[in-house]
Amino acid sequence: MSVIIHLTDLHFGAGRKNQISFSDVKRHFIEYINKLTDNPIIVVSGDITYQAMQIGYSAAHDFFEDVIAKTEIDPIRFIFCPGNHDIDPDLSFNQFTAFCYSIRKDKQFDFSLKPSVSIVLDDIYFIVSNSSQHRNKDYGLVDLDRLKAEIETLPHAKQRRIAIQHHHLLPIIEADTSVIRNAYHYLNILDANDISAILHGHQHFNVGFPIGANKMRIFGGASFGFATEGVVNSFNVYHVEAAGMAVERIGLSIDGPVAGHTGFIRMGERLVV
Repeated sequence: MSVIIHLTDLHFGAGRKNQISFSDVKRHFIEYINKLTDNPIIVVSGDITYQAMQIGYSAAHDFFEDVIAKTEIDPIRFIFCPGNHDIDPDLSFNQFTAFCYSIRKDKQFDFSLKPSVSIVLDDIYFIVSNSSQHRNKDYGLVDLDRLKAEIETLPHAKQRRIAIQHHHLLPIIEADTSVIRNAYHYLNILDANDISAILHGHQHFNVGFPIGANKMRIFGGASFGFATEGVVNSFNVYHVEAAGMAVERIGLSIDGPVAGHTGFIRMGERLVV
C-alpha cells in the first residue's frame, strides 16, 4: 500500500492572512507522519507562497527541510505543482523552480522546460500539469497538446495513474471564473488515458466526486494555512492499493483538545472509493 499526503494552498508569507501558526502546524505534521507505517508521498498542489513573495518560499523551504530531517522522508517523494500565486512578477516560475530544487536537488519540476511532467513513485504514474502555464493569475488553463505528448511517454502497463494540477475543474461558487477554461477537453484526455484520480487545490474547499466514463475521482484539498471563512485548514490522505483508494480528510484542531487530543485529527469517516 502507498500513502499520499495531499497539501495545497499553503500561502507561506501571507502574514496575518495565515490562520494558523506554521510552527505549530509543523510540529503536529511531523508527529502525524511519524505515526504512519508507510513512507508517504507528499503532493503539494500549488500556491506555496502568497502573491509570489520570496519570503514565502524561504519560509516554505525551512518548513519542508525540517519535516524531511525529522521524518526521514526521501526528498524525491515530494511532488510540487505551481499555482497562480507562484507566478513571479516577471511572469516566470523562477522562484518556484528554485524552491523545488532546494528541496529535491533536481530539476524534475522545472516547468519552464515543459508544462506537463510525469514521475513514477511506488509504481504509481503521476502526471503533473501547470494550469498556470499561460501566466494569467485569474483562471486556469492546461496545454492539452503538451499534456497528450507527456502521457504518450508513459508505458502502456496498467499501473495506477494520478493527475495533479492546481486549479479546480468545476466551480462551487456561482461567481467563480477561476476554473480551468478548457476543463472539458482536459477531462476527456484524462478519462481516455486511464487516469483514476485528479488532485487539485485553488478553491480552499475540500471536495470529492466521480466523473467520466471510468469514474475518475476528483479530490480538491482545502487550504493548509490560509484563512478562508467557514473552511477548516486540513489536508487529504490517500491510501492506495491495487483494488482502490481510501481517503481521509485530516484537520488541525488548535482551539482545544478534541476527545483528549490536540493536533491533526480525522474529520468524518474514512471514504473507500
